[in-house]
Amino acid sequence: MTLLGGQAMAEIQWTLQEFDRVLAALPKDAVHYDGMTFATWMDLNLKTWQAKAFLENVVILNQFCQNSYSLSTLFVMKVMGGGRLWEATQSGQKFRFLDGSQAPALAMAKALSNSVRTSTPVTSISQDSEGVVVTAQPRDSSSKIVVRAKHVIFTGTPASTLKVAFSPPLPFGKTQLFQRMPMGTVVKLNVFYKTRFWRALNLSGTVSNWVDTDSSNPSFCLDNSPINGNLAVVMCFGLGAYADRMLRMTEQERQTSVAMFLAKSFGEEAKHPIGYADKNWGAEPFIGGGYGVFFPPGVLTQFYDDLAPDFGRVSWAGTDTVGLETGSFGYFDGAIMTGRSKAKQIIKKLEIEVPRMLYS
Repeated sequence: MTLLGGQAMAEIQWTLQEFDRVLAALPKDAVHYDGMTFATWMDLNLKTWQAKAFLENVVILNQFCQNSYSLSTLFVMKVMGGGRLWEATQSGQKFRFLDGSQAPALAMAKALSNSVRTSTPVTSISQDSEGVVVTAQPRDSSSKIVVRAKHVIFTGTPASTLKVAFSPPLPFGKTQLFQRMPMGTVVKLNVFYKTRFWRALNLSGTVSNWVDTDSSNPSFCLDNSPINGNLAVVMCFGLGAYADRMLRMTEQERQTSVAMFLAKSFGEEAKHPIGYADKNWGAEPFIGGGYGVFFPPGVLTQFYDDLAPDFGRVSWAGTDTVGLETGSFGYFDGAIMTGRSKAKQIIKKLEIEVPRMLYS
């Protein structure tokens, strides 16, 4: 295991201090830092390859699913400043859902019963001073579904907004912004074994790779075995350029590549899995990647102010809309926070609007 040397650690600590210094002086130099990729910033300011590799593999890739040469420096500073860099590396993967990460959504769907429709993409949203009309097309039927409402909360990814026809059209700024908020590239690579043999070696099953800087191996793997213990699973994250490389391989080639990588940490037994499965989140038509969006150079200073405002009776919520400096950007709690906040705002509006309509 290669550890950070004193100079590399000093550079990382200086990086955090520099983030906070720049953020405290904003809006001064905002355009300068927004116009520069974080890869360029590291090349200009850091001398040790260890500090650069740590920030690239452990921080940038694991947080944004994209390499630093695609990210605005100002964006990275806003998300990672104020000590949030260490929070992302130490607590971002702290908890697991007992029934999988889909459990909260499934529980809400069950509570809402027949109110929830799946496999029914929204095709258009029209609005006027009286309300909103949402049209959806079920995948298994030719009959459209039309829903009339007072307000709409859109919780899809920014890019998925552009799949919907709006009447009147979306404001120019929102359209331009959503076109410039891509999702990161992520493939989850699951390798199956009969037992968690790494435990006999007194290993947790977690591998954090920040030495490899040429995108030939995953940056992070963890023990993803089910609670019931019937199967042993190691899941590796394919992120950024590494994910691009893996998706050009066959499934068998991906399995072999990941198993050989795990063998470097867990020994010969890791080379012989009993199964393999992966998930390419970029192939999901209404998601397009993971885990959240990232901002390329030039977008924050030009269009970010267009994100928060409602468009008439249409609002947006989700982890991509939470403040960059909240520490919740890209995480489950960010989605929950914005959903609750937006729902409360709309309820207050309706409490004023509905009585007025009834008694006017």
